[in-house]
Amino acid sequence: MKKTEEPGDRRQRIAEAAIAVIARDGGRGLSHRAVDAELALPVGSVSYYFRTRKALLDAAVARLVERDEQDVRELMASLRKPVVPASLVRELVKRWSQKEHRTWLCARFELLLEAGREGPDHPLIAARRKFMAGTQQMFEGLGAKAPAVSARRLIASVEGLLLDELFRAHSASVLDQAVTGLERWL
Repeated sequence: MKKTEEPGDRRQRIAEAAIAVIARDGGRGLSHRAVDAELALPVGSVSYYFRTRKALLDAAVARLVERDEQDVRELMASLRKPVVPASLVRELVKRWSQKEHRTWLCARFELLLEAGREGPDHPLIAARRKFMAGTQQMFEGLGAKAPAVSARRLIASVEGLLLDELFRAHSASVLDQAVTGLERWL
């Protein structure tokens, strides 16, 4: 890391390196030494910024969530008003399926699996609750009959499409067909 780099920038770079380690080695592969190696730093450097593995994990999750929220805000601003959930799904899946997002996508699913094993104390659980609440509010604003159900369906659909994208690249028409089917029951 550069000596002129601000501590906040260093923390962000460390969090992003932790995401890369999680994507490559799985959640159990995350350690201070692994992130030190990822950044080509002397052993012990990362622990100066994040003393515990939990703190490092929290930073990785926070960075993933921050980036997801930024992507959603940017997409919503670029879409026609009012935002139609299907168009948001289509654009999110297209964006998050791109090659440059693969590391983040792999890390997201690794962390989802880890959260499922570890339960409610995992930092991703609180982030998902917050995202679910925001999605439910969006459906309330659209006048959905069952906004909580629609929010769960939308998030499950996005995650399912993204998981499928990890295994194969779809053409735009396949994605469009999936989203069109989704529109019918949202």
